[in-house]
Amino acid sequence: QSPQMAQAVRSAQELGLVIPPTQAKASLGNRLLEGAAGKLTTAQNASAKNSARVKEIAAEAIGLPKDTQLTPEVISNVKKAAGTLYEAVSSAGTITPGQGFNKALDKIVEPHLKAMAGFPNAKPSPVISMVDSLRSEAFDAASAVAKVKELRSMADDAFKPGGQGADIGRAAKSAAKAIEDALDDHLQAIGEPDLLRQFRDARTLYAKTATVEKALDKTSGTVDARKLAAELQKGKPLSGDLKKVAEAAGQFKTAFKTPEQMGSLPQFSPLDLYGGAGIAGVGGALTGNPLAALGLGLPLARAGARNIALSPAVQNRLV
Repeated sequence: QSPQMAQAVRSAQELGLVIPPTQAKASLGNRLLEGAAGKLTTAQNASAKNSARVKEIAAEAIGLPKDTQLTPEVISNVKKAAGTLYEAVSSAGTITPGQGFNKALDKIVEPHLKAMAGFPNAKPSPVISMVDSLRSEAFDAASAVAKVKELRSMADDAFKPGGQGADIGRAAKSAAKAIEDALDDHLQAIGEPDLLRQFRDARTLYAKTATVEKALDKTSGTVDARKLAAELQKGKPLSGDLKKVAEAAGQFKTAFKTPEQMGSLPQFSPLDLYGGAGIAGVGGALTGNPLAALGLGLPLARAGARNIALSPAVQNRLV
């Protein structure tokens, strides 16, 4: 077992997540245990346990009790709360953005300008005009806060069916971040540590809420850990427990399916009759119990093996 794998298992365990034993360490004992339990069903049971825990972690990450049922309305309320925190920054005076602000805007339009250079008769991308409208030598903090909200709303609408599309959506998000960075620099420059901390808390809360929203099944309230892993893979700045969940889901993919992806989760199957009989046969031979040797009623043996595989006794020995 590599040090990296050991750390991945520890990190998952700290969050209360479970790992199919062979995915953590393919020892002979783990292979025998998971083979007896049923590899596929063990992974499904791990996914079911992890899905419930991931939903709790996601709720806590955005400042809610862990048993909160996540819905689009709940997510919207948290976003509004983050927006209220932003309002305090409105009184921070006039901002004179530095070179970083203009460089950030230049980076947004660069690929669109390059595409237009070779085709002067083509219609310019709307991204160019949107970004150019933000170039200013100075702007009021209140205007900056209002513009950030406007850009985020524009991004949300752009990604909806019939919206302006992914290009304008991504550009609007990037432009909002550029303005936020300028606000952050300004608050540092004028020496407002309390306001700066409140502003950063608001940014973090909004970012976490947006991340959870992307992974949320709006009907069931399930949070898909593998979508969090995909966001992390794209380089999105996840942090805290959400980042740890994403890392675990990226490392142990089959243990993080949602109930919707798995469908029904039968605890007994025809294979359990054979597997259970095999387990019982060994037990009967060792104990001299003829009923056990016949494997009567012993799907329970295989189901029991699954419970053992995901129990603290086994999980705590995976490193």
